[in-house]
Amino acid sequence: MKAGPKPPFASGKQPRVLLLLLTTALLGAVVFVGILFYLTGGPSTAGDSAWGIATSTDGGFYVAGTTELRGAGKRDAWVRRLDASGEVIWERTLGGEGQDWGTDIAEAAEGGCVLAGNDGSSTGARSHAWVVGLDSEGKILWQSSIEHGKLNAARRVRLLPDSILIGGKGGGRAWVATVDAQGKELSSARLGGGKSSSVNDAWAIVDGTVLAGWTNYGSGRVNRIKPRIAQLDHDGKPLWDLTFDWRGTLNALRPTSNGFVVAGERNDGEHGKKDGVILALDMEGGVKWLTQHGGAHPDTFLAVFPLEGDWFAVGNKGGPDHAVSGWVMRFDAKMNVLFDRTYGDTGKDHVEAAVPTPDGRIAVAGWKGTRGKGEQAWVM
Repeated sequence: MKAGPKPPFASGKQPRVLLLLLTTALLGAVVFVGILFYLTGGPSTAGDSAWGIATSTDGGFYVAGTTELRGAGKRDAWVRRLDASGEVIWERTLGGEGQDWGTDIAEAAEGGCVLAGNDGSSTGARSHAWVVGLDSEGKILWQSSIEHGKLNAARRVRLLPDSILIGGKGGGRAWVATVDAQGKELSSARLGGGKSSSVNDAWAIVDGTVLAGWTNYGSGRVNRIKPRIAQLDHDGKPLWDLTFDWRGTLNALRPTSNGFVVAGERNDGEHGKKDGVILALDMEGGVKWLTQHGGAHPDTFLAVFPLEGDWFAVGNKGGPDHAVSGWVMRFDAKMNVLFDRTYGDTGKDHVEAAVPTPDGRIAVAGWKGTRGKGEQAWVM
C-alpha cells in the first residue's frame, strides 16, 4: 500500500454570505437540481462578502470573508459557523484598524477551523499572509503571519495529516508554505518568473505539492497574465513547471488517480472575450484534453471537483451591462454537459468558492452587489 502524502518540502526533515446548497440526481437523461435552502435575512449586513467555505464533520459549514461595517477596522476578516440548514451557530470578526481579509478556510482535525487571509493592521502598509486557528466556539487559539515580501496574501489553506499547507502570493512571487498546528512555519518555497505570480490553489500529493495559478509576463503597465501549474518535490524544488501560451488563469485544481483536473478562465475564448476552461493533465503536466464554456460575456470557473461519478465546475457567468450570476455546470466522465445553470436575482451575484459535501450537495460562497459599495450576503 502506498504511503500517504508527506508534508511538502519535508524529505524526512522535520456579511454577507452566499451559501448555495444544491442537490443533484441523474435519472436516465434527465438531471434534477434542487435548492435546499436560500436565506437572505439574518445577521449579515451590507459590506460583507464571503471568499471561502468548508464543510464540517457534523454536516454544517465554516464560511470566511470580510466585513466593512463590523469589527475594529476599515475591513475585518470574519468567520461564520453554520449548521446544516444554514442557521448561524456563531460568528466572529478578526483584525485591527487596517485592511484585513479572510480568503479561505478549512476544518481543523480536532474541531474548530483554520482561517487564511491577509493582515493589513499589525504590519502597516506591508500586508502579511495571515493564518489563524479557531476552536469549535470561534475563540482564537493561535495566529501567525507569513512574510514573503510586499503585498503578501494567503489564497488557499489545506489541512495535511501533520501540518497545514498555505498558498499565496507576495513580493511578486507565488509561494507555498507549511505551518504546524500552532502556526509555526515549517517550510516554504517560492516560484519566480515574469512580473508577478500567484498560487490560486495547491494540493499535497505523494510526490510533493502541485500548485495552480498564474504568472504575469507583461512589462511596465502592460499585463500579460498566463496560466501556470507546477509540481514541487518535498524539498520545494520544481519537478516540472508549465506555463500555457494563452492568456488567463488557473483558479482550481483537483488531483486524480492519473493526473490532475484544473479549471479557470481563458481570455481568448471560443465563445466570448473570456471563457471558463477545464483541462485534464497527466502526472507530468501534459495536456490530455481542454474544454471551454461560456457565452459572449466574461465567464470563469473558480472551483472544480468530482461528485457522484461526475465532474462539477462552479464559477461566474457574465451577462449584458456587466451582469454577473453564479454558475454551475455538471459533466459526465467524458465531459458531456449534463446541466448548465446560473443562480442569482440581482445581476450582480458573485461566486468566490465552492465545495462538495459528503452527502452529495454543493456549497457555494460569494456575495451580491458591487465591491466597496455595500456588497451584501447571499445565503441559499
